[in-house]
Amino acid sequence: MSYNPFGGQYDNGCGVVFELSPNGDGTWTQSVLHRFTGGWDGGPEVSPVIFDGAGNLYGTAQGGKGPFGVVSKLTPSATGWKESVLYQFKNQEDGSQPLAFTGLALDAAGSLYGTTFWLPDSGGGTVYKLTPTAEGPWKLSRVHSFGTADAYHPVAGAILDAAGNVYGTDVSGGAYGAGEVFKATPTASGGWKYKVLHTFKNQPLSCPFSLMMDTAGTLYGTTCSSSNEAGGVFEITP
Repeated sequence: MSYNPFGGQYDNGCGVVFELSPNGDGTWTQSVLHRFTGGWDGGPEVSPVIFDGAGNLYGTAQGGKGPFGVVSKLTPSATGWKESVLYQFKNQEDGSQPLAFTGLALDAAGSLYGTTFWLPDSGGGTVYKLTPTAEGPWKLSRVHSFGTADAYHPVAGAILDAAGNVYGTDVSGGAYGAGEVFKATPTASGGWKYKVLHTFKNQPLSCPFSLMMDTAGTLYGTTCSSSNEAGGVFEITP
C-alpha cells in the first residue's frame, strides 16, 4: 500500500482514511478506517478529515455517482466505521470537484462549509454550506460563486471564525490574476456579503492556498508561487 498526505491511496488507486495510535514504547500503530472504492463513495482524491463533538469524521472525495465529488461522513460503531455520503455534487448550480486540498469546516449548529473548484455557468467554483435537515438529506446552499468579476478557483477549503464568518482563498483572482483572500459575512436576510481582504500582485507572492486564524483574528497562509518560484508564508492582520 502507499499513502498520500491527503488521506492516502490504497492499492486500488483510491484513497483511504487512516488512524495512527500511540503505543507505550514510542511507536505508532496504523489502522485503516475506510477504503474508498472509486464508485458511489468517490475516492480518487480524498481531503483531510475533521471531527465533530460526537467523534464522527467528515471529508470530501472526488468521483462518486456523478462523478463530480462527494461529501461523506464516517461514524464509529462497535464493528468499525460506517461511511455515509451526505451529498453528491451534480455539476450544476452546486459546482463540482472538491479538491484533495479542500477540507471542511464545521459550525456550532453542525453545518459544514467547503469549496468546489468548478462551476458550469462561470467556470470559477463555489463556497458552499451543507445543513442537516430533520428529513435526513443534507441541504446545500451557495455562500459565494466565483468566476464573475472577482476571482476564479478556490483550491483550499473554508475556515470559520467565532462569529460565523467564512474565510478562504482563490488562486487566480483579482486585478493581477494572482489570487485573493476573501471573507463572507452572513446577513440578516439569510444571504452572504462577500469582501476581498487582500489581492496578491504576483510579487513577491501569488496563488494562495490554505488559511488558518489565531485568537486575535490574524490570518496565516501559504502560496504556491513567489518571486523565487518556491512559494511563501503570509500573514494578514485586521
